[in-house]
Amino acid sequence: GYKTACIGKYNVGDGDTGAENQGFAYTFGANWRPGPPSYFYPYGIETITTGVPGEYITDRLSAEAKKFIEANKSEPFFLYLAHYAVHTPIEAKTDDVEYFQKKIDPNNCQAHATYAAMIKSLDENVGDVLRYLKESGLEDNTVVIFISDNGGASYKWNGQAVTCNDPLRGCKATLYEGGIRTP
Repeated sequence: GYKTACIGKYNVGDGDTGAENQGFAYTFGANWRPGPPSYFYPYGIETITTGVPGEYITDRLSAEAKKFIEANKSEPFFLYLAHYAVHTPIEAKTDDVEYFQKKIDPNNCQAHATYAAMIKSLDENVGDVLRYLKESGLEDNTVVIFISDNGGASYKWNGQAVTCNDPLRGCKATLYEGGIRTP
């Protein structure tokens, strides 16, 4: 009896294992990729065929989520919204990058302005969807589960370390606290 949607990252597979064949009646942007070829339209994702040149995918996915909520707010729904942020490529809106370039301490291991800008955009968009639920009168009758994607990235992007997990050991894809083990 629930309307179901998968919007964004569905890194489980395509075809028989794709979101559209796993119980989701509506999908947008769902495909096997861990990250888009570009965070700006055109994204290079075959399941997103429309957009405005230069549009940021994190903003677009949240807009699509709000459209789904609006269309289904009078009946039970299940929305799986999985932003591609903060996977590679490390790309963010220019204004946000410039904001963090002024704040970053180059001696700190977390000194990647673009990565910080991607997190800012993700945070703003999650907040936007939560505000929309409240404004729509659905806040008290909706369960929201927000989970992370297993630790920070310890690799370099364009020669610069993306982030670190100090003081935790490990990083994404490790079994330590900085990876998939709960800190």
